Amino acid sequence: MPAKCPKCARKFASERGLKIHTSRCTQTKSTTKSSTSPKYNWSQILIGALAILLLINLIVMGFFTATVNNKLTEAIELTKPQEVSLTLILPKDCPDCQSLEPLRAAIAKQDVELISDQTLYDDTSEAQALISKLTIQKLPALILQSKKPLKQQVKEVIQNGSRETSELELVWEQTAPPYLDLATGDTAGLVTVTYLTDESCSNCYDVMAIQKPILTNFGLAIADEKIIDRQTAAGRQLIQKYDITKVPTIILSAETSAYAQIDSIWQQVGTVEPDGSFVFRNPDILPAAYRDLTTNQVVQPPPQQPSQPQ
Repeated sequence: MPAKCPKCARKFASERGLKIHTSRCTQTKSTTKSSTSPKYNWSQILIGALAILLLINLIVMGFFTATVNNKLTEAIELTKPQEVSLTLILPKDCPDCQSLEPLRAAIAKQDVELISDQTLYDDTSEAQALISKLTIQKLPALILQSKKPLKQQVKEVIQNGSRETSELELVWEQTAPPYLDLATGDTAGLVTVTYLTDESCSNCYDVMAIQKPILTNFGLAIADEKIIDRQTAAGRQLIQKYDITKVPTIILSAETSAYAQIDSIWQQVGTVEPDGSFVFRNPDILPAAYRDLTTNQVVQPPPQQPSQPQ
C-alpha cells in the first residue's frame, strides 16, 4: 500500500522506479494557501464610519437650523403690521341702516396696514359681483382680505356676525337691524310704534315719555309713531282688536321681531299677536299709575319702600 505522506510516496516510488504526479498535491497546497483569512484595513473602516456619522450630524443640524429659521420668521412676521384690504358695501336706498364707521375704526386700531380702503354702493357692478361671489344676504357688509392668513387679533374685532370664506378673507354682514334684506329687498327692523293714551286720566303715566327711551335703549329703529286716545274710534278699535285691558300702553309693529333681544323678553311684559304686533300688557312693572279698563279704576303704583341705611 502506498504511503499517505507525499514524501514517503515519492521515496516509495523512487525505490521502485515509478513516477508520480504531484499536481494534486500542488493544487491542494495552493488551495490551502488561498483559504487563509484575509486581513482587514481597520483604518479605512474607521474613516468610513466617521464619514457616515458626520453626514448624519449635518442632516440633523440642517433640519434643526431650518426649523429655528422658520419659527424666527414667523415671530418676526407677527410683529409686523398685517397688510389688509377693506371693502364696505352699503345699501344706497337705506338711510336708516347703520353706519359701519365704528367697525372700520376698530379694525384700523389693530396692528394692520390698510393698503386698500374702499366703499361701494350696492347698485354698482363691482358691488354686485362681490355680493354674488360671497353670497352676501344683508347690507351693510364688510369684506376684509389679506395675502397672508389673517391674524387672530384682527379676526376677533369682527368675530360676531362674520364668517371666514378662507384663511385670507372674512365677510361681515349687518345682523342687528335695521339692515337691507337682499332676499326681499326690504329694510328689516323699521318699526311703527302706536302709543295708546287715556286723556281722561290725568294721573296716568306719560306713555311716550316713559316707553320711548326704553325702546331706544334696545336699539329699536322707529320709522313711524302714532298717538291715539282710547276714547277715539281708532282707539276703541285697537282695544277691541287686541283685547287691551290696561292703558296707557304701546303697540309695536311686526317688524319688531327682527330684534332678538326684545323678542326674547317680550313674553314677560306682553304678547305677540297673530298679526305679529307686540302689545304691552304689564304696566304694573312701571312706577306709575294706569287705568284698568275692566274696572274703569285708576291703579296707583305701590309706595316705594324707603332705602335702608347702610
